[in-house]
Amino acid sequence: MKSDHDLPIHRWSSRWPFPSSYTGKFVAVAVLGIVLPPAAALLGFALSGGHPSFLHEALWTIAGAILAVGLAAWCMHALLAPVRATLAALAAANQSLPPPNASSPASDEADQLMQAASRQLAALERLTSLKERVTSSIAQDFRGPLTGISLTSELLLTDPSIGIESRPLIDNIKRTTDSQLRQVRRLLEAFLDDIRDAKISSKPIPIPFLWLEVHDTLGVAALQRQIALELVPTDISVLGDSHRLAQVLNNLVANAIKATPPKGRVVVSAVSKGATCEIHVKDNGCGLDPDVYLPLLRLRNSDLSDAQKKKLGLGLRISEALLNVHGSTLQITGKPGSGADLFFELKRA
Repeated sequence: MKSDHDLPIHRWSSRWPFPSSYTGKFVAVAVLGIVLPPAAALLGFALSGGHPSFLHEALWTIAGAILAVGLAAWCMHALLAPVRATLAALAAANQSLPPPNASSPASDEADQLMQAASRQLAALERLTSLKERVTSSIAQDFRGPLTGISLTSELLLTDPSIGIESRPLIDNIKRTTDSQLRQVRRLLEAFLDDIRDAKISSKPIPIPFLWLEVHDTLGVAALQRQIALELVPTDISVLGDSHRLAQVLNNLVANAIKATPPKGRVVVSAVSKGATCEIHVKDNGCGLDPDVYLPLLRLRNSDLSDAQKKKLGLGLRISEALLNVHGSTLQITGKPGSGADLFFELKRA
């Protein structure tokens, strides 16, 4: 609203000492445009000694103009009824909102309407932003632990040392967890593009903290699958959101564990690159083709087909979206059948 090219004219009229109402300003403009010209002509004619009969006709013309202005004012007042009703509704809705931060009081109904609408739009924007943050955060917070529970219960079902009486309970855990994971996936699908456009507050994060998060979430699953999960020691710190970066690593490591056969190996490491740091998740599983996956990862979720979404998987798409927030992107090296090395770059703290 504030960028409208007609607003300077409205602001100019708002400085008029009279009239203060929006309808009154319409009447004032009508008087200036309709009544004032013939009145000025009449005055000039009278001062120059014009014919009396012409003056009589001019007076009738001015009277008709005044009547027309009055009729126009009445019609304008009636036509502005929806504006007044909208203003009243917005004013009632705004009573529960914080006081406005307007630099000057509203001069007429138009100003009041703009200020009331601006307050409602700001409140709606705050509410939408809060809804997206809460929904996407809850979904992401649950996905990591649920994935760990699902992987662990799946492996317990194949463990011959587990008694037959315990298997129905483990199977129930697996089915319940998978059902919750499907719900979480649907939530994340709906907000994946919003995650990519989110804002974060970067803070120094010791990488060993991220390693601990990965170990706590997926260490048991890797052990049960007979996969060596190696978290290479480091003392590097990076800048970012610790919670979101832990989610990125959990997604990448979970994918690596799924793609790696028993007796395989998943190595998570950090390599200093001067002012930046590369974090790698490397496995010796089935591998990924960078020429296929990287172009798809660069697309927004809304631009992907269902087949492309299924091919990428939710974990990779979430990781790419969260890395975009950190000003980074996911990179892939390797080739099908020879393992994969997924890595990304972050600023050092």
